[in-house]
Amino acid sequence: MALAVGTMGSNDAVAHEASAVKMGGSGGRDSSDSSPADAVMGDDIQLTFLIPSNERCTMAFKISDSVQHAKEALLSNWPTQFGPKPVALSELKLLYSGNYLNNGSSLEVVKRYPDTPSVVHLMIVRSKDLDKE
Repeated sequence: MALAVGTMGSNDAVAHEASAVKMGGSGGRDSSDSSPADAVMGDDIQLTFLIPSNERCTMAFKISDSVQHAKEALLSNWPTQFGPKPVALSELKLLYSGNYLNNGSSLEVVKRYPDTPSVVHLMIVRSKDLDKE
Protein backbone atom coordinates (compact mmCIF):
# COMPACT_ATOMS: atom_id res chain seq x y z
CA MET A 1 0.00 0.00 0.00
CA ALA A 2 1.35 3.41 -0.92
CA LEU A 3 -0.22 6.75 -0.30
CA ALA A 4 1.01 10.00 -1.79
CA VAL A 5 1.54 12.32 1.12
CA GLY A 6 2.79 15.47 -0.52
CA THR A 7 5.16 16.98 -2.99
CA MET A 8 7.22 20.10 -2.85
CA GLY A 9 9.67 22.04 -4.91
CA SER A 10 13.05 23.25 -3.74
CA ASN A 11 11.60 26.63 -2.71
CA ASP A 12 8.81 25.03 -0.68
CA ALA A 13 10.88 22.53 1.32
CA VAL A 14 12.00 24.71 4.24
CA ALA A 15 8.66 26.49 4.65
CA HIS A 16 6.76 23.20 4.43
CA GLU A 17 8.93 21.44 7.01
CA ALA A 18 8.58 24.39 9.40
CA SER A 19 4.80 24.49 9.03
CA ALA A 20 4.52 20.71 9.52
CA VAL A 21 6.43 20.93 12.80
CA LYS A 22 4.34 23.89 14.01
CA MET A 23 1.01 22.28 13.17
CA GLY A 24 1.65 19.05 15.06
CA GLY A 25 0.19 15.66 14.24
CA SER A 26 -3.48 15.11 13.66
CA GLY A 27 -3.31 11.49 12.57
CA GLY A 28 -3.92 12.41 8.92
CA ARG A 29 -1.90 11.07 6.01
CA ASP A 30 -1.12 14.40 4.34
CA SER A 31 2.30 15.72 5.30
CA SER A 32 0.86 19.19 5.87
CA ASP A 33 -1.29 17.71 8.65
CA SER A 34 1.44 15.78 10.43
CA SER A 35 4.62 16.45 12.30
CA PRO A 36 7.83 14.52 11.77
CA ALA A 37 6.93 12.53 14.88
CA ASP A 38 4.06 11.01 12.89
CA ALA A 39 6.42 9.83 10.11
CA VAL A 40 6.55 6.23 11.35
CA MET A 41 3.52 4.89 13.15
CA GLY A 42 3.40 1.16 13.79
CA ASP A 43 4.10 -0.59 10.50
CA ASP A 44 4.01 2.58 8.40
CA ILE A 45 6.91 4.58 7.05
CA GLN A 46 7.08 7.74 4.98
CA LEU A 47 9.68 7.96 2.23
CA THR A 48 10.72 11.26 0.76
CA PHE A 49 12.05 10.77 -2.76
CA LEU A 50 14.64 13.46 -3.55
CA ILE A 51 15.94 14.08 -7.07
CA PRO A 52 19.12 16.03 -7.96
CA SER A 53 17.16 19.23 -8.74
CA ASN A 54 16.02 19.19 -5.06
CA GLU A 55 12.39 18.41 -5.96
CA ARG A 56 10.74 16.08 -3.45
CA CYS A 57 7.77 13.76 -3.14
CA THR A 58 6.74 11.99 0.07
CA MET A 59 4.73 8.77 0.06
CA ALA A 60 3.58 6.43 2.84
CA PHE A 61 4.23 2.68 2.78
CA LYS A 62 4.12 -0.35 5.05
CA ILE A 63 7.53 -1.09 6.58
CA SER A 64 7.31 -4.62 5.14
CA ASP A 65 6.87 -3.33 1.55
CA SER A 66 9.78 -3.94 -0.78
CA VAL A 67 11.95 -1.33 -2.46
CA GLN A 68 10.53 -2.57 -5.76
CA HIS A 69 6.99 -1.90 -4.49
CA ALA A 70 8.01 1.66 -3.57
CA LYS A 71 9.45 2.19 -7.06
CA GLU A 72 6.28 0.79 -8.66
CA ALA A 73 4.10 3.09 -6.55
CA LEU A 74 6.23 6.10 -7.43
CA LEU A 75 6.18 5.24 -11.13
CA SER A 76 2.39 4.82 -11.15
CA ASN A 77 1.93 8.14 -9.28
CA TRP A 78 4.74 10.03 -11.02
CA PRO A 79 5.04 13.63 -9.74
CA THR A 80 4.92 16.17 -12.57
CA GLN A 81 7.72 18.25 -11.02
CA PHE A 82 10.08 15.27 -11.51
CA GLY A 83 9.95 15.78 -15.28
CA PRO A 84 9.17 13.17 -17.92
CA LYS A 85 7.97 9.86 -16.53
CA PRO A 86 10.44 6.99 -16.99
CA VAL A 87 9.27 4.21 -19.28
CA ALA A 88 10.61 1.33 -17.19
CA LEU A 89 11.08 0.49 -13.52
CA SER A 90 14.72 -0.34 -14.26
CA GLU A 91 15.33 3.38 -14.89
CA LEU A 92 14.74 4.16 -11.19
CA LYS A 93 17.67 3.80 -8.79
CA LEU A 94 17.25 4.54 -5.08
CA LEU A 95 20.17 5.47 -2.85
CA TYR A 96 20.16 5.58 0.92
CA SER A 97 23.19 6.31 3.08
CA GLY A 98 25.46 6.09 0.03
CA ASN A 99 24.23 2.64 -1.05
CA TYR A 100 21.93 1.54 -3.84
CA LEU A 101 18.83 -0.19 -2.47
CA ASN A 102 18.10 -3.68 -3.80
CA ASN A 103 14.62 -4.21 -5.21
CA GLY A 104 14.05 -7.25 -2.97
CA SER A 105 14.92 -5.46 0.28
CA SER A 106 12.15 -4.35 2.62
CA LEU A 107 11.76 -0.68 3.46
CA GLU A 108 12.91 -1.52 6.96
CA VAL A 109 16.47 -0.88 5.68
CA VAL A 110 15.72 2.86 5.51
CA LYS A 111 14.04 3.12 8.92
CA ARG A 112 17.00 4.60 10.75
CA TYR A 113 15.29 7.52 12.47
CA PRO A 114 11.75 6.62 13.53
CA ASP A 115 10.62 10.20 14.19
CA THR A 116 11.25 11.59 10.71
CA PRO A 117 10.48 10.61 7.11
CA SER A 118 13.29 8.65 5.49
CA VAL A 119 14.90 10.51 2.59
CA VAL A 120 16.04 8.40 -0.35
CA HIS A 121 17.83 9.85 -3.34
CA LEU A 122 16.16 9.01 -6.64
CA MET A 123 18.40 8.67 -9.66
CA ILE A 124 16.66 8.41 -13.02
CA VAL A 125 18.78 6.60 -15.58
CA ARG A 126 16.94 6.87 -18.89
CA SER A 127 16.81 3.76 -21.11
CA LYS A 128 18.81 5.52 -23.81
CA ASP A 129 21.59 6.11 -21.24
CA LEU A 130 21.53 2.44 -20.23
CA ASP A 131 22.07 1.43 -23.86
CA LYS A 132 25.34 3.41 -23.95
CA GLU A 133 26.90 1.48 -21.05
